[in-house]
Amino acid sequence: MFLSNRNEQGSTLIIVLVSVAVLMLLGGTFLTHTLTEARVAVNHRNNTQAYFLAEAGAEMALAALQDDNTFRAPYPFTRNFAHGSVQTIVVDYANTVKIEATATVGTAEETVILLATIGTGAPDLEHAVFSDTNVNILCGTIHGDVATNTTAAGGVEFGWGGEVDGNLFIGFGGNPDSVISLPPWSSSGNFITGEIVEPLSEIPPFPLPDFPVFPNLPPKGYLIVGPCPNQYGSITSDGFYSKIEIKWGGVLTIDIPEGEVRRIRVTDLFVGSDGIILPGNGKLHLYVDNILDLTQWSEINKDGDINSLFLFYRGSNKVVIKGGTEFVGSIYTKESGIKISGGAKITGNVLSGGSSDVKVTGGAEVLGAIYAPDAHITVDGGGVIEGAVVAREFTVKGGSNVTFQSVDLGTFPGFAGGGQTIPSIEWVRP
Repeated sequence: MFLSNRNEQGSTLIIVLVSVAVLMLLGGTFLTHTLTEARVAVNHRNNTQAYFLAEAGAEMALAALQDDNTFRAPYPFTRNFAHGSVQTIVVDYANTVKIEATATVGTAEETVILLATIGTGAPDLEHAVFSDTNVNILCGTIHGDVATNTTAAGGVEFGWGGEVDGNLFIGFGGNPDSVISLPPWSSSGNFITGEIVEPLSEIPPFPLPDFPVFPNLPPKGYLIVGPCPNQYGSITSDGFYSKIEIKWGGVLTIDIPEGEVRRIRVTDLFVGSDGIILPGNGKLHLYVDNILDLTQWSEINKDGDINSLFLFYRGSNKVVIKGGTEFVGSIYTKESGIKISGGAKITGNVLSGGSSDVKVTGGAEVLGAIYAPDAHITVDGGGVIEGAVVAREFTVKGGSNVTFQSVDLGTFPGFAGGGQTIPSIEWVRP
């Protein structure tokens, strides 16, 4: 009996020791897991804090550059905070500033990159016509001041039917008797109602806004609208189309809520009658790669707001707008020429970044600016411009008219009103 009790006590001790060992093992495992979870939570918290600290550092650097108003590199700085530090490096690539910010919180380190494309300040358009070189006023009237930088002999030429209803500013240091060429047996008073002004300095070059990088958008295939029974189509989201064709009688509706920007990119765009309507209060950025055909009595944003539509064309074909087309908005071609004719009407601004000719003819109207500082702009055949003209060379003939109206280019993407610089921001993960 005594031996049996001792055996039972020994078995109980072994069970207790094994149970304690198991409990200690489980407790150690639980403690290890708990500590690991705590470390993971701390690391996650530190990584999150470091990311947002790096983002804030990049934005601080951008704000400092804006205050400095130069946007020039380098701009390295380090700032310490209660829970970490951030170091920012700025690299300048012409009109694009790269801001790289690295933040450290504990052992966590995060880096963000901010790309800021700096828009050029929008110039004030103070003249009905500005031409960097020659001005040819052969047959037509310019209502407003005309300015040029030319000092060349015969750089400002008048024909018998030409008139400036305003002042004429010739190039700095130019001799009016040499620069202005008049028909035989006539005087400047027959063609200029105001004064001939010799400015105190040359008028500086007119800058172009940066032409946008065309976005990569979700592919949508092609879209054909019209004729009946498929005369109505709609677009409700951003996208890239290989072709959009609006045939006779077709109507494409792009409804954009207020405060939003709809981005549509298309390789080839053909717009027939009725065309495109924008019933919302948002904005449409329309990017055209190759073909832009607005020659069939097209109506684009008719009766709409000129600041609700911006069309960008980067193809090499001349843009021809004719056939009674009505376009409300602004157009910017990267380098191609532009011809507006056949009774077409554009309410908005026309910009060209190339040196190819820009022409308004055949009774066409532009109610806004034609801004092509590297191109020869011609208005003839009864063409009408009510706004302002900026050109490398300018010609008016065929009984055409240019009437100065105040134009604000500050609403155009890439421009900023009042000579300010406004960055377009893109965040990039390294």
